[in-house]
Amino acid sequence: MSSAGFDSEALPEAGRPPAPLSLVAPLARPGSARWHLSTTRAHQVTTEACWWAADDGGGGDFFEVAALAGGRVGMVIGDAPGSGARAARLGSRLGNGARGLLGAGTPAGALLEALDGIVQDAGVDLIATALCVVIDARAGKAELTSAGHLPGLRVALHGVGELLYPNRYPPLGITATRSASRYDFGWDDGMYLFTDGMVERHQISIDAGLGALTRASAGLSGAMASAPELARRTTQRLGRPQDDAMVVSLRLNARPALDRG
Repeated sequence: MSSAGFDSEALPEAGRPPAPLSLVAPLARPGSARWHLSTTRAHQVTTEACWWAADDGGGGDFFEVAALAGGRVGMVIGDAPGSGARAARLGSRLGNGARGLLGAGTPAGALLEALDGIVQDAGVDLIATALCVVIDARAGKAELTSAGHLPGLRVALHGVGELLYPNRYPPLGITATRSASRYDFGWDDGMYLFTDGMVERHQISIDAGLGALTRASAGLSGAMASAPELARRTTQRLGRPQDDAMVVSLRLNARPALDRG
């Protein structure tokens, strides 16, 4: 598949074998303007993170995932402002902070408050965004806590995606108490997290970009959930990202015991 502004050979194919389980799996910083892929299994959840750096100096997007107590899985996706070395430095600090906090089992609201402090220490003119997600496969639930970030996207079996807008709170750098919004997340569902570079283009509105990504997600649920495939479809519709971009897919590896008949 190809279209203007889309380098199909540079995008990793879906279905790459997952990496071994680790407590926290950070993304390495890419060194060139190409798509990169990282796959992790934690408890019953598989995540695929597909990202693009618009600048050779790296980018400000970050993603961290960790196995938590009780069979839950926690993750944070975020976006430091700008691009290049400055954004990469702040993104790295935020990612490292999120990694340690996830590994310590820090609740989502407290985790985001701690990241507020990292942004504030970096400079008064900076803000960043983040979305913290906790998946409980046994209960079939997902909790989303946002610091000014774009919504999540849930795709049900045979359905088109539905944007999930958790409670709205200020971005990172503006101290706030944030609480989670709870959603159903079952065996047949897929969920996607993304940064603004996936849906922002100079010539269209953010709503149009979100609409394109939502339509592109049709059928990508359950075992078919795939970050590379959603990146491929969205880029075909919108063209190559003009900024750092990341999309993460979430799916359950095995049907939770409570769902088995």
